[in-house]
Amino acid sequence: KIRQTKPSKIFLILLLLKLINRQMKKITLILFLLLNFIVYSQDKKYLTDRNEAINLIMIKEYDKALVKINSSLKLKENEADSYYIRGNIFQAKNLLEKAKTDYLKAIKLNPNHRDAMAKCAIIYGMQKDMSNFCYYAKKACSLGSSEACDMTKRFCN
Repeated sequence: KIRQTKPSKIFLILLLLKLINRQMKKITLILFLLLNFIVYSQDKKYLTDRNEAINLIMIKEYDKALVKINSSLKLKENEADSYYIRGNIFQAKNLLEKAKTDYLKAIKLNPNHRDAMAKCAIIYGMQKDMSNFCYYAKKACSLGSSEACDMTKRFCN
């Protein structure tokens, strides 16, 4: 005669934990894949909007370009290049203070953003602030901007 024994409570608890652990691994994997998809979609949208803004700048559609670059900044608010691009839009619209603010933000996010340094120098030059003009022109020159080096030689001691 075969004797059936009841499984111990500990065995049942361990079996239950093992089943839960398997389900948690599946749920974790699904969440990981979903998160990667969301991040990929945002990256793609960010790049699409940013590139459309650049194309609109080239055809001088500054208001439309501003909408696109603002959309990209909502997706990724710490991208130095997007602030640089928006600064270019503001500069083209002759909104120099806004342009300077965005160039400075780009520099804050990326202290080696040579183009933002050079543009910042130009804005300061337009505002007759030669001290800041020379400061940013020299920094852009040290980062390899030949135009900034030319400006520094021409206007700074």
